[in-house]
Amino acid sequence: GSFTIGAGTDAEVVLPASLMHIPTMVECYRTVDGRTGDYIKCADISQIMVAHESEEAALQARADHPSARADSGLTPPTRGVVRREFMRVRPHLSNILKQRKSLPRSAVMRAENHIL
Repeated sequence: GSFTIGAGTDAEVVLPASLMHIPTMVECYRTVDGRTGDYIKCADISQIMVAHESEEAALQARADHPSARADSGLTPPTRGVVRREFMRVRPHLSNILKQRKSLPRSAVMRAENHIL
């Protein structure tokens, strides 16, 4: 596919483009009055169009992602979210148990007395 900037003018630029599926949903909001105020949800975005500078870059991107699925989302916390493995147990449970065993008995008794 292609993406056209300035269609119908003398400065028309046609760029090669491809459609990518992103691994996370992005919510789109807009205001009711167009300026400030209450926001309403208007769309869930699950695809993005990527415009490339050259046809070679477009072919390389299509070769890198033949299924047209992106490995990362749009924000830094979602970088590599597809490759990331998630814990199937409650997080930090082992750390909590280690801390409980390592606390001195006097500190535990002070905390209990403070609560009671």
